[in-house]
Amino acid sequence: MRVTYQFLFAGIIFLFSQLSIAQTTFGPDSSQPPIRFVGDKDYPPIEWLEEGKPRGIFASFLEEYSKALNRKVEYNLMNWKQAQQAVLEGRADVLTVFSPNPDRIKDYAFVDSFLHFEISLFLRSDNLTIHGLADLKGIKTGVSKGGFPRKIIETQSQAKLVTMNDHLDGFQKLLKGEIDALATTKWVGSYIIQKHKLKGIKFAPTPIATKATHMGVRKSNTELVQQLQQGIELMEAEGTLDRLNQQWSGYNMVYLTEEKLNQIYYQFGFGTVLVLACLAVASIITLKRQVRERTQSLSTAKASLEETVDRLTRTQKQLVQTEKMAALNSIVSGVAHEINTPLGMAITLSSTLKEQITQLEKLVSQDSLTKKALLDFLNESQDSLELEADALRRAVTLLRNFKQISVHQSQEHRQLINIAEVIEDSTVIATNDIEEDKINVSVNGDSTLTMDTYPAPLAQALVHLINNAVIHGSNQAEPVDVSISYAKSDQNIILKVADNGCGIPSKYLTQVFDPFFTTSLGQGNSGLGLSIVYSIVNHVLGGSIRVNSSFDTGTTFILELPIKAPEIQDEIEA
Repeated sequence: MRVTYQFLFAGIIFLFSQLSIAQTTFGPDSSQPPIRFVGDKDYPPIEWLEEGKPRGIFASFLEEYSKALNRKVEYNLMNWKQAQQAVLEGRADVLTVFSPNPDRIKDYAFVDSFLHFEISLFLRSDNLTIHGLADLKGIKTGVSKGGFPRKIIETQSQAKLVTMNDHLDGFQKLLKGEIDALATTKWVGSYIIQKHKLKGIKFAPTPIATKATHMGVRKSNTELVQQLQQGIELMEAEGTLDRLNQQWSGYNMVYLTEEKLNQIYYQFGFGTVLVLACLAVASIITLKRQVRERTQSLSTAKASLEETVDRLTRTQKQLVQTEKMAALNSIVSGVAHEINTPLGMAITLSSTLKEQITQLEKLVSQDSLTKKALLDFLNESQDSLELEADALRRAVTLLRNFKQISVHQSQEHRQLINIAEVIEDSTVIATNDIEEDKINVSVNGDSTLTMDTYPAPLAQALVHLINNAVIHGSNQAEPVDVSISYAKSDQNIILKVADNGCGIPSKYLTQVFDPFFTTSLGQGNSGLGLSIVYSIVNHVLGGSIRVNSSFDTGTTFILELPIKAPEIQDEIEA
């Protein structure tokens, strides 16, 4: 039996070894120098050095990553401090698994990686009281000297922290009863248990946290940061990252003791007998219940059905109200966040101007006001007032855009319109403040097509979509080509607004219509534009909108609008 377990352990190690490759160089030859990756030689199973060659999950990632980068890469493992110093001194280019913190961001730039670490609590097998962070109050919990697991335990529990020298030291303390729990990365902890054949340890089924990883680059190397990020986005768009993560998830480290295996065998045998007995009893009970059900009266069945319908109706209303409250909370939070900056600036400038006036009054009262001091005051006051006016205009614009999410329906009347004319008017409005060399607009469709709809909201939606193409689709080097096409399909008009810009990363496609969602927060964008479009198309025009996009190939918004829009209701029943 012991030989069987040895083969099981050897099989697990063999499967995991398939994730690593012996080579230290990947990718095609090119005229560009190779990108030099360095990592920690003692960080299994993520990466470690074995017989002078890198092993682990990151090694298998680099093989695919080099193809996405279309560059040769070199991969070396060393002492972790030496690796960080090598990047800072220019002897290497990229640190493999390196997350940002306040000290590191001074010297390094960071790029999204591909790994997500599960942070778990490891416990003795006989522990039945600890299931998560809430159970750690007053409990001795082992953590490393620094790192993310320690931060989680410190900030989210009331545990008594015990610093462990290394993971093996921590697990030995756990088995001796010197600590009651140990917090670390699930992959790393499970690997140590398997490697050292530790018995009597389990981990809580639910992780206490999940942490995304990054790669670190010297802060001045902005060109490399951009190349690395594009490679990650390309792998994500092609589905390579999902495929690799699914592959690695099948190689989770396991640990089974002889006692545990025997328990499994006994439980399986007893469970089989119990299942067969339950099936027999269930069959008898089922037959008896069927006989009873056939004798039940129709009135009883009707009453049960009515009760079920009533319960489902109440549940549906509760779900609708819950969704409304969630949406309201999101919008209120977004408005407060966006308006806070311009109003805060206006308040600060007003306070500063008040102090300058007080100082000027003091100089006047002391007969010490000079011409230069007066001119300086006037110049500074003019600048402050201009900045304050800009801030207040910004707040007004945000409020106006926010108000547009729910178009004032009672002031809008449905009428028969020529689609081509509305598109032409919208194009003129949208391109009025855009330089001619920044956008090219083309329109294709039957110029005689008409719709019975609301022209102002339709024009407003088109203006937002054209502006969105210029603001978010432009690569700032070439003008954006915007193509607007429309055609009749049954009782609908299919209207498409397409651009040849940068495209939208796939991870954002489900969020683009959310209020206040923007990838350029703090750069003048409120994230309301596409939310306004969604509200107009769905709640005013009675249609639907969807988006198709891929990285670096442009974006297409597809509007499906009824030829005859529905009447706008003053109120919508909850």
